[in-house]
Amino acid sequence: MRSWAAPVGLCLLAGSLQLGSLGCAGPGRDPDIVLITLDTTRADRLGCYGSTIAATPHLDRVAEEAILFENAITSVPLTLPSHASILTGLHPPSHGARNNASFRVDDEITTLAERLSARGYHCAAFVSAYVLDHAFGLQQGFAHYDDALGGVERSADETTARAVDYLARQGEQPLFLWVHYFDPHTPWAPPEPFASDTRGSAYDAEISSMDAGLGELLEALRARGRYGDAHLIIVADHGEGLGDHREHEHGIFLYEECLRVPWLWKLPGARRTGREPALVGTVDLVPTLCDLLRLPQDRSLEGASLRALLDGGAPPARAGLYAETMYPYYSYGWSPLEAWREADLKLIAAPEAELYDLSGDPAERMNLRNQRAASAARLRERLRAYRRARGWEAGAPAESGADPALVARLSSLGYVWSGGRGATTDVDSLPDPKRHIRVHEQFELGKLAAQAGRFEEAADHLAETVRAHPDNHAATYFMGLSLVRLGRPAEALPHLERHLSGAPDPNATLLMGDALLQLDRPREARTWYRRHLEEGPQKTLARERIGDALLAEGRYEEAVATYRGLAPQREAASILRKVARVRVRQERFAEAADLFTQAGEASAAAERGYFREWARAARTL
Repeated sequence: MRSWAAPVGLCLLAGSLQLGSLGCAGPGRDPDIVLITLDTTRADRLGCYGSTIAATPHLDRVAEEAILFENAITSVPLTLPSHASILTGLHPPSHGARNNASFRVDDEITTLAERLSARGYHCAAFVSAYVLDHAFGLQQGFAHYDDALGGVERSADETTARAVDYLARQGEQPLFLWVHYFDPHTPWAPPEPFASDTRGSAYDAEISSMDAGLGELLEALRARGRYGDAHLIIVADHGEGLGDHREHEHGIFLYEECLRVPWLWKLPGARRTGREPALVGTVDLVPTLCDLLRLPQDRSLEGASLRALLDGGAPPARAGLYAETMYPYYSYGWSPLEAWREADLKLIAAPEAELYDLSGDPAERMNLRNQRAASAARLRERLRAYRRARGWEAGAPAESGADPALVARLSSLGYVWSGGRGATTDVDSLPDPKRHIRVHEQFELGKLAAQAGRFEEAADHLAETVRAHPDNHAATYFMGLSLVRLGRPAEALPHLERHLSGAPDPNATLLMGDALLQLDRPREARTWYRRHLEEGPQKTLARERIGDALLAEGRYEEAVATYRGLAPQREAASILRKVARVRVRQERFAEAADLFTQAGEASAAAERGYFREWARAARTL
């Protein structure tokens, strides 16, 4: 990472220039900058963008005090690469993060936090998903980077609580605060009351829940005097397919449902508000802040300053905006995609190119590549010229040696990743994702079904994906999970073995133990459970499973000792029930009956009848 010397100089006095005051919060003090990124949030699902489905009152209120960009585009529809572009002002070929999990932001890249910390800002970040873990390089420049999730993600209210607690301990130093919310990303499991009160899908309910958590953060900023004079920037990293082009999530295609994002910018003092139709890119954020704050800029920045636009002037002169996705290549060996976007026209460079006129076809249903061949050729040449000017190599680079343990954890989030994909420049000879989207569609549907506990449906969907790509890391995991939960362990084992041959995965080691236990191979099962104890997060569950294996082996007192050793990590009812079942095996029925009765007393009222029936059955044996 480069170091930047803090520049000498003060903000312009209010009124000396029309826009000069935008960079000042008061005499001699730079304004706070609050960046809130919304993961996987489509613009057309927010109230301020015209939706009547999800409840987004806090975002809508900010929109009334802000400039709302109607036509904002992300550089890439993937969480890590997109956030890297937001925080560096560079496109993925320049900042180095070309995909989730298998790349990281290059250390020599200068982030916004590094620029602001050199200016005297205190920089703090709170992220909500493991895909933004500090191991992937975005922590550069932050004095505080909170990525301690306790799992692979956390909810908006949890992240807000951490950020608000941190805010309460800050002094007068200018603050750059980045808060990332992950809720609308799959798996969708919205909490109440949002699950019941939202008229749309679970995705919309997650957006409502996220908005509520965001509202608490905004209230804390207001209460601490860090709202009115701050730059408040709220932007999504990318959208979500929701089946519009047979992609239910994101990453494969470059259609507008995934590239167009909501973006609100509240200026200090809400100096200017309204809706802005000009084409802008999330890659413009860093150049704009550098311009507003008079930060030194190097010529490598690939976004454009929106300073004049924020003050009601003209948009920046630009030939167009670039976007890409390498995800099809790294997940399936299909062709990567690039896009070149102008105000109305959009080219998607693929083995079978696509051209859309968004002014009359915003849903991108009519490919005009043949009818308007000259326009398609012009946009393709502009895309090539843009690449040449930046010295970007053609094709897809080799993956940069991701830590297999990091990849394994991300597979449980549903990120498709095969691993070990080398470089290629012959992308035009690779399959076009459009022609093979059914394979990915079936994966997405199967993954969503598995995450919702609909394992029969999941196995049916995933069968097509694992036939076509038997070594796909995420597909083999979800297929193995589904078959174990369905009680089909012999079918599950080959998928779990292939999955574990690609990278160690503690989630899969637990499943391997479960499959072997179902196959009445308890000694082998215990080996896998012990392996999970060494490397996995679900240690209490693994110990309980070891007790189950000991019980299956007839090692009753060892099983009882294992179960009783779970307290207080495991609820009392669960432990008592396990011990009672051991006593049934030992034909100690009176003791078993007493234990079942105790389990009933220790459990919730709704379950007491269940345990009473077990106690009654035990007494009659």
